[in-house]
Amino acid sequence: MNANPSPGAPSAAASPTPVSVVIRTKTGNPEVLEVIRLLLDQDQLPAEIVLVDSGSAPAILEGFAKLTAQAPAGCVVRLFPIPAHTYQSARALNQGLGWARHEYVGIISQDALPANGRYLSAMSEALDANPRLAGVYGRQVLKDEYDPLGE
Repeated sequence: MNANPSPGAPSAAASPTPVSVVIRTKTGNPEVLEVIRLLLDQDQLPAEIVLVDSGSAPAILEGFAKLTAQAPAGCVVRLFPIPAHTYQSARALNQGLGWARHEYVGIISQDALPANGRYLSAMSEALDANPRLAGVYGRQVLKDEYDPLGE
């Protein structure tokens, strides 16, 4: 992966990494748009963001469209709507993984924020450094109103 001379500082010249990021969504809460904005402001951009959406509010879908249009060159935001009545968390995740086009795939929740501007590059660097690794975890910040244990 390309190293950015100032880690954690987003760069307009940052080139996409061969990473797809999958986000499952069904929300009326605009925080998912912040998750996407933070992904688009990484020191190394994802090559694509795959949104598996099962019925987000119209305002959120409009936000997705705006972010898609504003995505930096080389980073594609793709929306895959699925019927809300067919949603199952694991199935939606598997669908998103199937639609992802790149060797590395990151998964982030619609309500967790990347901890910093090196979220994706730190994970891809770890995978590149050790070919025996099958996966890595990136630091995410969960909003205060959410229970970290999901209860």
